Amino acid sequence: MADILTNLKNRFFITSLGVGLASTVGLITSFVSPQHDYKFLSTFGIGTAVSGLLVTELLTSAVNSELEKSEKRQDTELVDKKAQIRELQSTINKTVATISSLESEKETLKIRAQALEKTLLERDIELVTAKQSIENLNQKLQKVGRFSTSEANRIVRDTYHNSVKKLEGLLNALIRNYPDVADFLQNILSEVSDFKTKYIKRLEEYESLESFDELLDIGLDLQEKIIDRTTELKVKAQTLVIRYLDDIASNSVPLEDYQKYLSDLAAKAELEIVANRQAIAQEWVASNEETVTRYETEFAEAMGLTKYSVSRMEELNAKIEYLENELGELKKPLAFTGVIDYAVAGNAIINYYYKNFGYKLDALRWEETETGYTLHFYQGRNDRQITPDMLHDKDNREQIAGLTNSLTIPSFEPNYQNGCLALNITLRKVRKTQTDLKIKDILTVGDKRSWLITGHPGAGKTSVMIYLGQQLGGKEARRYALNPHKDEYSAYEPYGFIEINDLSAILEHIDLFYKELELRRQDASRRWKLVICIDELGAILERSLDPKALMGVIKQIAVEGRKLGMIVLVGNHSQTTAAIEMDAEFRGAFYQLFLVGAARYAIEQPHRKTRLTPVQEKWINETAYPALLLSNSSYSLVKHPTHGDYEEYQDSGNPPQNLEDWEVNLEEVELIKCPHCKTEALDHSKNGKTPSGKQKFKCKKCEKHFSF
Repeated sequence: MADILTNLKNRFFITSLGVGLASTVGLITSFVSPQHDYKFLSTFGIGTAVSGLLVTELLTSAVNSELEKSEKRQDTELVDKKAQIRELQSTINKTVATISSLESEKETLKIRAQALEKTLLERDIELVTAKQSIENLNQKLQKVGRFSTSEANRIVRDTYHNSVKKLEGLLNALIRNYPDVADFLQNILSEVSDFKTKYIKRLEEYESLESFDELLDIGLDLQEKIIDRTTELKVKAQTLVIRYLDDIASNSVPLEDYQKYLSDLAAKAELEIVANRQAIAQEWVASNEETVTRYETEFAEAMGLTKYSVSRMEELNAKIEYLENELGELKKPLAFTGVIDYAVAGNAIINYYYKNFGYKLDALRWEETETGYTLHFYQGRNDRQITPDMLHDKDNREQIAGLTNSLTIPSFEPNYQNGCLALNITLRKVRKTQTDLKIKDILTVGDKRSWLITGHPGAGKTSVMIYLGQQLGGKEARRYALNPHKDEYSAYEPYGFIEINDLSAILEHIDLFYKELELRRQDASRRWKLVICIDELGAILERSLDPKALMGVIKQIAVEGRKLGMIVLVGNHSQTTAAIEMDAEFRGAFYQLFLVGAARYAIEQPHRKTRLTPVQEKWINETAYPALLLSNSSYSLVKHPTHGDYEEYQDSGNPPQNLEDWEVNLEEVELIKCPHCKTEALDHSKNGKTPSGKQKFKCKKCEKHFSF
């Protein structure tokens, strides 16, 4: 504001000065040259100049006033600013001093921190070294302690025994030499007895110590006390003797001689005590040095043994790890072998259920079918029964179809008799024929009746009886085979049967089976499966003394036993049941199975009225191993269970299929009769085999051996 007023004042002053000068010149001109009349203008100009000067003066006053005010404000502000600057400078100085002090402290603390870090690092190193040294020392002390316990006990005990022995020897010698003071010496012997009683207890307590430090400290203390006490008792005994001798000497020698003698004797005793102590100390030092030397040797040997043990332990750990891996592999499900598509698909199923659900489906076998193949799995190694519903619980059938390339959605089918599961895979469609043969699976017939199997030699009659015995009875059943003609084609034992070939033993067992039937009539809980195979019934009847009575017994077992858990399988060569005197009631208790030639013979007999179609009869005549089933007066085709897959018939050379190698189930066998004591229905124990391969038993009553 002051600058604006000053500028305006200057302009007014210059303008007024110019107008005044011009007006003055004009007025002077008017006086000098009258012809030019500039008076009015000059006067007006001078007036204007004066007015301008007045205005200029007013402006100057205003400017001065404003300048004074401005200067006062500036002075006031300057004073305030200086005060602020001084205060700020003081604050800055204090702050700088504080910062300098903090910087100095920081450097000091940094130096101290570095020194502390270095000290801590050194202390950590020293601590680790000390800990390692302490640990090593403790280990060495423990080892030395273990090794030196018995030696320390021996040293202390030797000190005790030697000291006591010397003390007692001294006392006994003094008693013998100086009988006049024997009573006093006996008192000292009593003190010796008390000393022995006391220190025997302390030695027993010492022998229970295990700490090496305690063994050393307490051992040395005990030795010192033993030496001091025995020495004290020695001095006491010698003092008694000396006093006794003094009494004698006082009457016979001058006092000076006696005092000299007594002084010499005391000095001698003192020397003897010092010598004893030095000897004991030397003995302790020598023994201890010997012990240390021996223990150093033993320690070196122990370290060598330890290194060997560590090496051996590492080998054992590696072996344990290997065995654990092997055990882990064994716990996994068994897989199919080979690279054929069936095996690959089966292993994919096994891995799928094991990885996703933890189920163990062990591979049993695979077999081709008309439409593809069937995979058989064993599920007995699971901690619970695995059912098809559990395997299909996650609605995963389409995934299973993808794993096996099945055209249809496959599903598991159970076989509860042997704990297996079957999965049928369809790879192709069955060619449609003009007629359906309607061939049954023999296992779908059931076990409500006994079985009568007829067939000539080579038809697979025996193998079919074994198959039915395994499938209908299950693995836990007890199976017996009565076979009067033992040959290589009728060996039942590898398949879990107790085979009996001797005719008298066969007849005895038929009697035992009848008694078992009577027991089951009386006891409703006695229903464990019992499979009885009677091979060549006709031959047994021919050699029996009373065939009719025997047939009656077999008839009762077959008719009634089917309801009581007894499965009877009868095999015979004859084509007709009349040949073995079977009536209609008897035949009604059986499923009749005709094999190969017997089946062809049956369809040729008009009276049988098989009601088979020509195509079915053609199948029987053209199939290598046909089978015909008669049940409820109705004939039907069945697949031969052990030879049905063969396309060419052979009297021999076609081994049976679908049979499983089972051990003989001898748990709680109650039907073997001891031929020595005739004990029946007892649990005779299995006892090896004869040189010819027959099973041997041991009677639990008479303990004699026998075989069948």
